[in-house]
Amino acid sequence: MKFSQLFKLLVLIFFLGIQGCSSDDSITDTGKNEEMKPLPTSKPIDTKTPIIWDGSKIIFTKEIGADPMLEANQDRITENIWLTRANSGGELYNAKIETDAATNKSPLGTEWAKGAMASSDLSTLNFQSLRRTIRPFEIIDQDLILHLIEEDIYMDIKFLSWSRGGKQGNSGGFSYERSTISQTP
Repeated sequence: MKFSQLFKLLVLIFFLGIQGCSSDDSITDTGKNEEMKPLPTSKPIDTKTPIIWDGSKIIFTKEIGADPMLEANQDRITENIWLTRANSGGELYNAKIETDAATNKSPLGTEWAKGAMASSDLSTLNFQSLRRTIRPFEIIDQDLILHLIEEDIYMDIKFLSWSRGGKQGNSGGFSYERSTISQTP
């Protein structure tokens, strides 16, 4: 067989081999002989729907001077969010993961916006830390929305009281009304 004939035969085999393989064929790892999964080309779209708590309202109260480390003085909203306030005053904090409030950050695991669920489009609200959303001396009787980040739960909350003072432990009291999980399926 001449070299030119051999070359033509090899080219023909090569092209036939390419024609037999399509881009949809699965590629296998010869070491394990398992089908390889394609690598993602972009970040998956988050289609998770937020959970809206629009059930009945409850009132939570922490009295002035009450021990914030006791369960009775923490609003244990979920397994991860336990809101309370130190007796020296300051902001709310999440007793599940914090031992005191950090200005402009606490309560960790939450974010807040001004407004009420019934009259607000969540996508247009500016959610931030509680302190960045509203100053403590302005907090009473303001409609707020609390977002529990990890669980993606949204609820209405309105503070009814907020004690001032602080130096001798004569502060730390607060109360609010918040919505609960809806009872309808």
